[in-house]
Amino acid sequence: MNHALLFDTINFILLVGGLGYILWKGILIGKPIGQIFKDRSEEIRRGLEEGRKALEAARAQLHAAEEKLAKLESEIAALRDRAVSEIQTERDRLKKAAEEEAAKIAAFVRTEMESETRIAQMALKNFAAEQALSRAGDSLRARMSEAGHRRLFVRFLMDLESQQSSN
Repeated sequence: MNHALLFDTINFILLVGGLGYILWKGILIGKPIGQIFKDRSEEIRRGLEEGRKALEAARAQLHAAEEKLAKLESEIAALRDRAVSEIQTERDRLKKAAEEEAAKIAAFVRTEMESETRIAQMALKNFAAEQALSRAGDSLRARMSEAGHRRLFVRFLMDLESQQSSN
């Protein structure tokens, strides 16, 4: 058992050493790991400098905003009055538009109902006609004998022959 642990330890050390060498030389990733860390450090420094500049700009904007805030009370009152007026105007416009839309929808529904009524009446007439034809056919079949069927068939064949001879 002691030998297995020794071999596992040696394999681990070789694996870590080989991986460290590959990373250090940049064989797999194209750059040595030291260069990557150096580049990343430089990026972080640049980011911090940009952040500092952004913080200074934000502080300047905050100062300007605080100055404007002092004058804001009268502007808010004027905006509130204007907003109330615009809201009332918009409410009236929306109410009128809703009434017009409701009238259009009502007219459309009436038209659709009339159309559906006509379609239903036509379907009912078609159903009644089909039922009448079905009953008439059943009635004819019940009255007609085998001899009658043969006579009809012979007449049909004679009509076909006369049509073919005329063509």
